[in-house]
Amino acid sequence: MLREILPDIYQQILPSDFLNLNPQETKATCSNCLKSRPGPDVAAPYYDARLKCCTYYPFLPNYLVGAILTEASDAGLETEGSSRIRGLIRERRFTLPIGVCAPPGYQEKFNATRSEAFGRDPELLCPFYIFKTGQCGVWRHRGHECATFFCTSSYGQRGESFWHEVRNLLHYTEMYLSQEAMLFKGFSSSEIDTNLTFIRQPPEQPSGAAWQTGALGWSQIWAHHHDDIEGYYKATYAFVLKHAMTLRKQVSDEKFRTGETDTRILRNLIVGAKVSKNHSAGQSPQAAARRV
Repeated sequence: MLREILPDIYQQILPSDFLNLNPQETKATCSNCLKSRPGPDVAAPYYDARLKCCTYYPFLPNYLVGAILTEASDAGLETEGSSRIRGLIRERRFTLPIGVCAPPGYQEKFNATRSEAFGRDPELLCPFYIFKTGQCGVWRHRGHECATFFCTSSYGQRGESFWHEVRNLLHYTEMYLSQEAMLFKGFSSSEIDTNLTFIRQPPEQPSGAAWQTGALGWSQIWAHHHDDIEGYYKATYAFVLKHAMTLRKQVSDEKFRTGETDTRILRNLIVGAKVSKNHSAGQSPQAAARRV
């Protein structure tokens, strides 16, 4: 069921009939990467088995970043995910009040080379990927792209359509919740717009450069919270948890009750669909190269 695939926080935000949708994807699995095994039923180009589809820098909304840090603190231990997020904060990487984003240099390289390099270029590897084990360091709180990406769907084109709709819904939910959390923490609408601009059109950097900023620019971006960024992220997570029922109503009213997201249509895409036997029926390499 989707409730078993998506981060736990969405159990309180998204409608039950949506979370109870039960897609059975058996071909594309993280533990046994289909696209890294050349064969007559797998479309080229193939992925490097050590990298899989993790050659992508995901957006993590502020409240999911807060969930990762809060869980680590509550347990009294440092996880791979919390350690890497704290490193990004410490180095003033692309950690913004709205969330953790791909640096401009990464976005430039990804967009220029993704059709050839996706799944194969280690320089594009996700900052949260644990290379030694081949696992994700933020799996329980991963973003919308990673939670809904399947290089090949067991349901063929209908499965691709299903995941496309689910992905769009989660993306809307991430944007809505992260901006509500920013407002709660004192950021203005114009400051939110500045964050969104950084995501959509990041400042120009030398080719391949990692985004960093000086102390003054950093304090301006972070406004009221530059002295306790980790505390800010944890507070956004606490805000979403505390106001889950109110936030759930807004998401439901906007996406479900207006008919923009129809659970019945989504269910029909996977219930009774003929499961595809052709492993090459999934997305093209261009489509598989997920958007930043």
